[in-house]
Amino acid sequence: MVAEKSCNKSLIVTFFVRGISQTF
Repeated sequence: MVAEKSCNKSLIVTFFVRGISQTF
């Protein structure tokens, strides 16, 4: 469960970074 949560968090962070990259 912990590993799954970590993977999910990484996915969210990746999407967030991609969004920022597109904005700038």
